[in-house]
Amino acid sequence: MSKLIDLYLEETKEGRIIVKAAIMNIYIPVDYFDNGLSTFLGGVVNTIGSFYVGFKATDTSEEKLMKLDLATILTINYSDQVKISKKIEDEEDNYYVLTLFKDEEFISSTNKLVSLEDAQKYLDYLNQGKLPSNIPYNEIVDMLKSNMELNQISLPIPSGLLELMVGEMCRYKKDLAVPYRRVAGRTGNLKDYKMLNIKQLPKLNSVFAGLSFENINEAIVSGLDITKNNRPQNISNVERIIYS
Repeated sequence: MSKLIDLYLEETKEGRIIVKAAIMNIYIPVDYFDNGLSTFLGGVVNTIGSFYVGFKATDTSEEKLMKLDLATILTINYSDQVKISKKIEDEEDNYYVLTLFKDEEFISSTNKLVSLEDAQKYLDYLNQGKLPSNIPYNEIVDMLKSNMELNQISLPIPSGLLELMVGEMCRYKKDLAVPYRRVAGRTGNLKDYKMLNIKQLPKLNSVFAGLSFENINEAIVSGLDITKNNRPQNISNVERIIYS
């Protein structure tokens, strides 16, 4: 955020973030709204702070596109909005483009960024597997820590445990049975993962784990797939006792 403020935005002594460029475009993926990460609330949008922004010096000048990664929930203003399809970083996606003009407010108060409720939302997004995959895999844990720090909260959870959770929840897009940590870096980028709801993990680990969890229908389908394709399974200690 500091780089954006220096170049294209200005923070007032009251904590308002003002647009200095002639035009500011905010690109929020439509998926964010479908998944509950973003919500239209009258003339503002409540959204997770990971999206692209573009700045133009004039109507006809080239747009300077940058990534905003602020590990919290933002309430942002806009004057106009339109839904478009656009390629960013070689990936085509559908976006709501929120537009602001020179001297208009982007964020009404940075003081509102500190919030226990927002910290809880961020943790919920993690547990539900809803954090956007435009966050590089190796930055997810740091983003979570930054959110806790920004909201002045200290969790009694070792960093290694958070890394273990993320390592299991993030799966390779082309084969969800494969934890992304096993292929991270080999595919040319760190964003070709899919984050799953933590409740979906048992059925991927083994037939037994899936059947002993809460969604029996999904567990049966997953168990048949694992058995039919002879996929490797993580055998639990309980299974070892039963089978011994």
